[in-house]
Amino acid sequence: MEKLIVYFLIVFTSLSVFADIDKLEQASKLISGGSYDQAIEILDLEIRNNPNSARGHLLIARAYHWKKDLGKAHEHYILAASLNPTYKFEIIPLLDELQEWNDIIDLVGPEVNQGNRDPSLLGNLATAYKESGKRSEAEKVIKLLLATNYEGSNDNDYKNYVLAYYYLWEDDFAKSKEHLRKIKSKNYLRYARTSPKFKKVFKDQEFIELTK
Repeated sequence: MEKLIVYFLIVFTSLSVFADIDKLEQASKLISGGSYDQAIEILDLEIRNNPNSARGHLLIARAYHWKKDLGKAHEHYILAASLNPTYKFEIIPLLDELQEWNDIIDLVGPEVNQGNRDPSLLGNLATAYKESGKRSEAEKVIKLLLATNYEGSNDNDYKNYVLAYYYLWEDDFAKSKEHLRKIKSKNYLRYARTSPKFKKVFKDQEFIELTK
């Protein structure tokens, strides 16, 4: 009898875990589809039942972020990172939106100094230095990016996206478009077409053709 009770407890616990995973997946799909309020409703209940769910906090942070409730998004990004350190860089797009350049430098700088050459980290750090008036530091980071070879096409696309933006800082439109031509992903190119970072070339015909 005792073994039977233990068996049912294990089964029940397993089913509960799978149910939680299903709810998180459901919320993730709702976020992808733009149904932020519905996702938040599901995630809020999940977090109340499991306050240590790092992924739950990360997903609700994203939902609030897309909903433009930046205060709550910030709160949950921090909680997610405290529960799972691998999520610590997820807050960067929010910090960029809030123009919290020093926070980005404090977060990413040590990682880059330790040898991390992830192109998104280098790009965000260079931008933060540039926007906070530390141009020489930004240029050092860009040199690291230029000197780093990446195997993955997505990493190379991001590298070229950052370099295209960097050369616009220098008003070197030819080099900027040279790096845009190297980007294979249409998603990056389409994003460039709407990003304020590329405003200087919004009316340039070649830029328009590249980003169609």
